[in-house]
Amino acid sequence: MSHLFKKVKAKDEVVGLTGEQAMVIYSYLKADCNETQCFTSHGISFSDSKVVRDDIEALESEILSKVSGTYITKEGVDSVYDEEGNETKESVAPEYFTVTSKTILKNSLSESILDAETVIDDLVIFYPPYNEKRTFDEFVKLFN
Repeated sequence: MSHLFKKVKAKDEVVGLTGEQAMVIYSYLKADCNETQCFTSHGISFSDSKVVRDDIEALESEILSKVSGTYITKEGVDSVYDEEGNETKESVAPEYFTVTSKTILKNSLSESILDAETVIDDLVIFYPPYNEKRTFDEFVKLFN
């Protein structure tokens, strides 16, 4: 469930939605604009808004997973080879992403049509409890 917006739907593939258009839709969603009135009056299709909502949800999920330390960067299995070159699997502790700065988090995120820095900044503020003065470091500390 998205902490930024209440409306999250399944993703539709829409070709031609630019990052700029996506950020306009994002700003309307953030302002809790009535989708029927606001989007229709600005010529925004419902399918485009669904793509943006889905992208918001995916980006938010990845951010929260990385900040909370549950995002696995390396699986808990390694290949080990014996002297004859036979491969066996060996269990090892998985490695998790560690947030050391906002820049590192931003640069580590999957490709998105949205501006990742804006989404991070908004999530820092909107993540419960809402706090418009919360810093990125304070946000990270909520999970540690």
